[in-house]
Amino acid sequence: MQSIKPFDKSILKKYIWKNLYFSLIVTFVFATIIFILGIFNENERHIQLRTTLLNNANLVLGNFILESEIIEYAIKNGSKNNELTIDTLKDISNKFSINEIENNKIYLDIFNRTSKNEFTRYSLTRPRVISKINDNSHCWNDEKCLENNFNIKDLNNKIFLEEIDKTAYSYYKPIFVDNKLYGKITSIHTLPDTFANAYTIDISQVIKGKNVTQTVRLKSKKALFDDKLSKVTSQMSSEGLNLVLYSPLTYPIRENAPTVILVFIMTFVLRLMLRNSQELKAKNGLLSMENYKDSLTSSYNRKLLESDYFLQRNQNHRLNGGVISIILIDGNRIKTINDTYGHSIGDLAIQYIDQAIHESIRESDDSIRLGGDEFLIIARCKEADATSLINRIIVNLQTRVIPSTNINVDISFGCTEYSAEESFDVAISRADKLMYQNKNSIDVADEN
Repeated sequence: MQSIKPFDKSILKKYIWKNLYFSLIVTFVFATIIFILGIFNENERHIQLRTTLLNNANLVLGNFILESEIIEYAIKNGSKNNELTIDTLKDISNKFSINEIENNKIYLDIFNRTSKNEFTRYSLTRPRVISKINDNSHCWNDEKCLENNFNIKDLNNKIFLEEIDKTAYSYYKPIFVDNKLYGKITSIHTLPDTFANAYTIDISQVIKGKNVTQTVRLKSKKALFDDKLSKVTSQMSSEGLNLVLYSPLTYPIRENAPTVILVFIMTFVLRLMLRNSQELKAKNGLLSMENYKDSLTSSYNRKLLESDYFLQRNQNHRLNGGVISIILIDGNRIKTINDTYGHSIGDLAIQYIDQAIHESIRESDDSIRLGGDEFLIIARCKEADATSLINRIIVNLQTRVIPSTNINVDISFGCTEYSAEESFDVAISRADKLMYQNKNSIDVADEN
């Protein structure tokens, strides 16, 4: 007979850890799929972007070269004593149509000759003073430079390429008036997120007569492990502009990080919900089984015969090729014991029969008290094995003596196989007849 066990709370802790491991595995598999799909889709993705990127970089540089020459000419020829005012900036901006292009800003940085590296920054796209800045990329003061065997004039007519941060770079060109450093024109270009997220980009420039020699690296904002898992996906050159694109293999995972995290959370939560549902179902099942417990013994009551649990156990057993036998047991002379010693001793005799049954049957069997001292055993085995079970019960009862009476409880029984082709009531009726035949034979023996 299947026993009813209390819920073990320690199982919950183990299940949470198992659920965590399971969720991590599912998330890892999902991230791996994204990783693989990202590799296969990489070519299509970077082909669409690289032309736009190259054209954009050429536009930025071309625009800077043109505007720097215009601004330098205007400063040298269009302002009195080379002094710059906001009105002069507006005049230059309007007269020469210096317009801000997308993600690109043009500045005029005027050198403070009393300092070593301080500049006053003016916006040319929106004429106004921005701020004071310090530029340590070169020695800008003539006297300091001479002390360090460096001639500031060596910077004349050169364009410099410089990294601002992971997503921005700049071109700047020093301006000299009367062979003295006046300032520099600076163009800062910020990469759109489309490029900044997807690629690590090396930019270098060689312009005839301008001598741009530096290379800057703009790292992908969404690359894991600091670009260590990157591959060159494209190299492009146009008019002296050289671009090398490194595609981080981890970019698709980082890009889809919210989805990956959501998969982990949903897997974990759904598994917990499933577990809770199973536990609730099991708990309800235990409560339901309590309705089928007999009040005097540890056997079921006769309500079990109409339950889904009982029918399902029989059906599953038969589907697995099993045989079912039915045993009816009735206590002998229990009424006499009740009349002679009282109902408490009579109940004890019934409990002895129940105990002998439970110590003899298996987990797969069910014991049902039909009423009084009559028991039904559903033995899921062949009739020969069921007969052996009855013998174990009889031997067990022979060791039990009712206190203060010196009486052993004995039983009558009937045993038959329950065929799948017949109804349950027919099988019960047959077992009942066999039991009464057995009881009558015992009575006759007692009389003799």
